[in-house]
Amino acid sequence: MSLRVRDKALLDCIEYMKKMHDGQTRRITKAPYYIHLLTVLGFMEEAPFFFALRDKQAALLHDLQEDSPLFSWDEVVEKFGLYVAGAVAMLSKTKLGTGSPAVYFAMLQHASPNVIAIKLLDRLANTSDYDIITDAEWLKKYLEETVQLVLPLVHHMVARGAMISAQGYYELGCWIDDRLQSNLHGMQARIMELDPQHSHTISIKPPNPPTSGLSVIP
Repeated sequence: MSLRVRDKALLDCIEYMKKMHDGQTRRITKAPYYIHLLTVLGFMEEAPFFFALRDKQAALLHDLQEDSPLFSWDEVVEKFGLYVAGAVAMLSKTKLGTGSPAVYFAMLQHASPNVIAIKLLDRLANTSDYDIITDAEWLKKYLEETVQLVLPLVHHMVARGAMISAQGYYELGCWIDDRLQSNLHGMQARIMELDPQHSHTISIKPPNPPTSGLSVIP
């Protein structure tokens, strides 16, 4: 299990991340933006999996290209190395322009399992505030995107990690899936609360999961 031990390199990354997102707030909660990134880091520390320092740094910086006006590729490479910069690139939608989110998530299916894990934990954090959202239409769209495009990534992460640590990625996949499913059911209940006339319910389980998904290990 990844321990909540933050050495100087990680603490320095946290301070850098806060500086890069200084003054930015979350659209829904109005909380400082860095709280979201610390939440993702907290999930990494809580999960039954060992994430290396560079994975945690990538998670903390994964929104830089999209959201920070101070962002510089050269600076990220210089301070954190090519692995972290590459992970940030993989996790950034902006490089695909205004294309469909489906293209972005299809690309992530072929990423390293740890990069996929960061995206899943990012979505876990993003779906945790459903109880304070008042826009039913936004919730419906976000729920549908998560079910259609994000949940299947759990199976891709497990399959791609099977040759590295089959048991480790399987347990991580189960841990993420359980918590993400709980959030999605909560979102669905919140939609019904906000819009009682909403009769269409979205099936939470992703359709046709890969055969090498969560059943990799009996």
